[in-house]
Amino acid sequence: MRPINLTTASIDDLVAYFAELGVAEDETELRSAQATINRLVRRRFAVENELKARTGDQRRQLSHYYDHPNIQVQLNAATATLALFPTQARGDRELEGRTL
Repeated sequence: MRPINLTTASIDDLVAYFAELGVAEDETELRSAQATINRLVRRRFAVENELKARTGDQRRQLSHYYDHPNIQVQLNAATATLALFPTQARGDRELEGRTL
């Protein structure tokens, strides 16, 4: 996974990195590597916090991942944007039994 400077990265780069972290988290869960999962989750939280700190709370950009092919990315995006878009974030994930 490529390193990224959160404070200087563009919003598009942060959003793309968020998805990369979700895919990596999903793949790591399959291998049951808890230490790696913990590291990825901490990075994801750092990205969320950086997006939140940007003008206009740019976590809203993560809503584009509600339909991402990887379910972990979908769940991470929904969780990150739950305060901004509660109905949309719950959306299909709640219908499919994956509650937030």
